[in-house]
Amino acid sequence: GRPDETGSVEISYSILEQFRNRGYATEAVARLVTWAFTHPGVNEVSAETLPHLRQSIRVMEKNGFSHAGRGSEYGVIRYTLGRSSLN
Repeated sequence: GRPDETGSVEISYSILEQFRNRGYATEAVARLVTWAFTHPGVNEVSAETLPHLRQSIRVMEKNGFSHAGRGSEYGVIRYTLGRSSLN
């Protein structure tokens, strides 16, 4: 959807088990971030995961996301990447 009033958009991703650990999620997130930042008004990309999903967290960290605290639901954590982080 469109960015919220602060210019944030959320991405999500999932990789079937038989295709994990091949770098597909990392590459897909990188492309989603690039695409998101081509749109006017997008200042931040966020993603949420569960704290025990270390592979998901690693995908975000490899793409420059930083832990930003609690997510939108109980037990979920949020990671963000600001446009200024890309420079």
